[in-house]
Amino acid sequence: MARTRTRSLLVMFTALVTTAVAVLVCPAPALAYPSGAGWSAYWSYYDTKKAQLDAKIPGVDLHVVVDDTNSGYRYLAGQVTDTAGDSSCARVEIYGTVTGGQIVYVVCGSGQYHLFTGFTSAEPLLFVLQRIPNGTTTVASAADILLPSPATDPGVGAAGTKAGWWYTSSVYYQFTLARAGVEVNGAGLHYPGQNARTVAANVQNLNSLGCASASLNASNAGTSQQACGTGTAEPLEIPLATGNIAVSACWRSTLTLTTRCVTTKIYAPN
Repeated sequence: MARTRTRSLLVMFTALVTTAVAVLVCPAPALAYPSGAGWSAYWSYYDTKKAQLDAKIPGVDLHVVVDDTNSGYRYLAGQVTDTAGDSSCARVEIYGTVTGGQIVYVVCGSGQYHLFTGFTSAEPLLFVLQRIPNGTTTVASAADILLPSPATDPGVGAAGTKAGWWYTSSVYYQFTLARAGVEVNGAGLHYPGQNARTVAANVQNLNSLGCASASLNASNAGTSQQACGTGTAEPLEIPLATGNIAVSACWRSTLTLTTRCVTTKIYAPN
């Protein structure tokens, strides 16, 4: 029987704390992840073919709404905000992954923002957030998030499809992914004083006519798990993960033998 999401995350958090504390018996390297506070990247379809995307790194805040109801085009409206009072700027790049088109917005000064609207081709879009010192092209910190498109991935525009992650404290983060037939929820914790994190998740199958699966892939390790049967939930974990963590949630139909996925990349604070 599948556990509730709240209980699952509580169990994961307890295990992650236990694992992270245990590492204190080992020598810690000189480098450690900076605080994760202020890091997040998340998108969701709140209605059929209508999505919202929010992403943040320290000093950069991006909010976007997307309308995919006009076949062949995507309508964007959004805001880029500089949220830090320093000598750096907020920079956002939007890439079309099929056409290679690129739009760049740069905002400098705490509280300064730029509003944008426009149409793009109906293709997946990669949003890149960067913090750059004013007057330079040097990237001080960065993250990105990919928003898929119903034009190239049938079904991804259904209400409730989502993928993303967010830090709830300086060291603890959560993530979620969902599309028809599958849901993945997980969490992780920084190892004290180390350039590494824990990551654990549950993958749940939501449809009896197929199987759900999930994968976790860090720079040093990877794992995957499958859940078949309605309501079935299975755990997966990487006890020590370095670098960014790629997460996928997939559902394979036993009728059409097609597999559809959503993905997200949990950035290591940098």
